[in-house]
This record gives sequence, C-alpha cells and structure tokens, in this order.
Amino acid sequence: MDILKIFKRVDESMLGVFDFSHTPFEVKRIFYITSGSKSNCVRGKHAHLKCKQVLVCLSGQVEISVENKEGKNFINLDPGQSFLHENLEWAVLNLKKKNTTVLCLCSEEYDKEDYIRDYDDFKAELNKIKTNEDERLKVLITGVAGLFGANFSRHLLENGYDVVGIDNLSGGYHSSVPEGVKFYQTDLEDRKLTEEIFARERPDFVYHFAAYASEGLSRFVRNYNYTSNVLCSANIINACINNSVKKLVFTSSMAVYGFGEPPFKEGQIPNPDDPYGVAKYAVEMDLAIANKMFGLDYSIIRPHNVVGLYQNIWDRYRNVIGIWIRQVLNNEPITVFGDGSQIRAFSDINFCMEPLEKLIKDERTNGQTYNIGSDEYCTIDDAADLLIEIMKSRGHEPKKVYMAKREEVHVAYCDHDKAKKHLSFVDETNLRNVIEKMADWADEQPERPVKDLEYEIEKKIYDYWATKTK
Repeated sequence: MDILKIFKRVDESMLGVFDFSHTPFEVKRIFYITSGSKSNCVRGKHAHLKCKQVLVCLSGQVEISVENKEGKNFINLDPGQSFLHENLEWAVLNLKKKNTTVLCLCSEEYDKEDYIRDYDDFKAELNKIKTNEDERLKVLITGVAGLFGANFSRHLLENGYDVVGIDNLSGGYHSSVPEGVKFYQTDLEDRKLTEEIFARERPDFVYHFAAYASEGLSRFVRNYNYTSNVLCSANIINACINNSVKKLVFTSSMAVYGFGEPPFKEGQIPNPDDPYGVAKYAVEMDLAIANKMFGLDYSIIRPHNVVGLYQNIWDRYRNVIGIWIRQVLNNEPITVFGDGSQIRAFSDINFCMEPLEKLIKDERTNGQTYNIGSDEYCTIDDAADLLIEIMKSRGHEPKKVYMAKREEVHVAYCDHDKAKKHLSFVDETNLRNVIEKMADWADEQPERPVKDLEYEIEKKIYDYWATKTK
C-alpha cells in the first residue's frame, strides 16, 4: 500500500496546501519531528537525517543545516515551504520556534527508532500539536455514552480536540465514555444546569447526538419522545446561542422521510409517519429559525440503521442487530417483526467519523443537511440469517421467530450523493465484519438488565411489548 496516497487521502482537509505528487523518489517512510508536543516522540532541537528526503515545515520555523562535498549551507523554512535534499553526508534540523513541526518524506525505511514513527502515530501526534494548547478546539458532545457519542469522542481525542461530554446514562453506560472526555452526567431536560455547563466550558462546537431513537415505540410514549427529542434539543439550541457557539451539528434521522419514495434524498419534503420523526423534523425547522434570528450556524445529518461498538444491546426497543446479539448470548430466539421483508441499509459507524468532523472544518456545510449511511440494502430477514450464520460459527444455536407485524415504513434507505460530494463520504460497510466485531465486544461486556419504559398509552400496544421483562 502506498503510504503517500494514504497520507494525502486522510489528511487532505488539513494539509491540502502541500502537493507531494511530484516527489522524485518512492516514499517508503513518513515521519515527523516536533518541538512543543506532549507525547513520547523525540524532543530537542536537533535531529540527524541520513537519507533522501523531502522536508516540509508545517508550523513554526525550522533551520536546516546541510553538508556535502560542496560545503555547508543553511536553509530556513517557514510554514508551507519545503526542501529536497539528496546525497548529503548529514543534515541537522534546528527547530527555532515553539510548536514547530517538520514533516519528512523518506526514500529509505530508516531504522533509527528514536526518530521514526509509523503513519498512525504520526497522524495522531500531528493533529495533537496542530495548534497551540490555548488554541485547541473544544467540542461538546451530548449523548457521549451512546453509539455516535462514544465513537466520535474517541475520534476527536485522537485528532487533537478537547472533548466535553454530557449524558444522563439512560441509554448508555459510563464505561463507553473514553478517558480524556470531561464528562457530565446530567439530564438535558434541566435547562439551568445545561446553561451552567455551557457557560463553564465555553465549547467552540457542539454535536447533539442525545436522543431517544425509537420510531415504533414513540407512538406509545409521546410525552417521553417530545421531552427527550424536542425539549432537550431546545435547551441545547438556547445554550449554543447564549454562549456564542460557533456551530451546532444536529443528528436527525431518516425517520423524517416517512413514507417517501426511496432512495430518500435531502431535497424531498419530509413526511414523518411517527412521533419520533415529527420530533426530529421539528428540531430541524427550529435550527433554521435560530440561524435566521440569531446567526447560529448548524448542519444536520440524517443517519440510518447505524451499527457498531458501544451500541446499547440491552435496549428492548431499538438497535435490532444489537438486540439479536443479546438474544443469542442469552440463549433466546431472535425476533423478527412481520415476515422480515422490510428493507433497510445497515451502516458501519466507523465510516461516519471523518464526514462528521468535516462539518466543523468546512463552512460550506453550514445550513446543509446530509444523509449518512450505507448504499447497500437488504431485507431484515436476510440480515437475521446472516447473524444466525455468524453466531452458529461461534458455537451458538440461535433460532428465529416471527412476531406480529408492527406499524413501520416498509422500505427505507437513502441516497448519499450529497455527502459524497461535500464531505468526501466513503462507505465500505461490510455487515458480516460489523456483526463479528460487535459479537466480540458483546462477549466482553458484563451482564446487564434489559430495561422497560413506562408506556403512556397501552391501547393497541404490541403483544411482545405488553409483557414486562423480568
């Protein structure tokens, strides 16, 4: 695999001003030298380099002292400037300013472990030091213990952001919150406390992932649905306005499309079929109003059927892949509503991370809405059969039972052309791999109870929800 191509693809948004396509040798190693970073890579002002290299100053200022048979020279590089050296006896880099970072593209593997770091380490370290400590961006994530929050907070920490997280742990677990997040266990329904957290932390950007996402159940818990998904969102919007947040990224849902014509496109007029979809669409409209009145920048994502690690598999009402894994581990039959012919596109959470981050890097995304998810769709029955096959290979003997049909959109999947164009979104979901990774993760989790919600309407409640769990 060409490491240079990996570098350009992954970091184009950050380092796109540099063009390495004409490097006059095959790049076999990329590493960096830095002053002013808090990690275990080499420090100090000097480093000896003895191979053919392109040196690029990313920040600060560097003086390069080079010597060959023709004599000794000094070259000064400012940010964005580069230098190619060949056939040198030696070169010394003097990092003249604090927080100076030099990128080195090498023609040899170069075996001095003190100076060399593999690409993943380089990328993580470079992002950590890309700004001064006082200039690091602070991102506040609601629902930080949930699927999106737990995964995206890890992504942000790895890429040099300060992260504050809020979660009431009603649908997630503290163990899912990564070390490094400043965590507040509180309920967003508490407007005063939410305002206090915002005033104390002064986040630059906010990702509002917190929600109770259950289309079918929302018909029977209207008050809970609108409190969790509208009232709490209103408190977040208020806090963003009152504390001059630069941008709010809101996680909506494919549920806003309702019985629209798939594949759903962002330009379609929403027509939600359940209170959950209504709640999400209400917040979308309120964001437009807040922008018009107060100038609050925002972007909206509409993900669908996203699966991955840290998903709550102990939720009785939502996250069907997780529910099935839990049922198999508990020696219960997996449950399919109706005949299983419903069509969905399950999406790996990992492919959502970089597009999500790009929403705060690219001002062109302000006021825009994006579908995020997989292009590959299947029937629920096919997904169930795949899971059964995987779990059988792991020594389980799962069975499948069909339950009564419930009120839901039968065919639901999205078009993602806009996200591909604006966010460089690439989805390579492999549902088999996702299920296997989730099963590995689930095997390591402690035993947890399955929680019931109190139904506000019991009339026409489905039989399989009418019986409480033990």
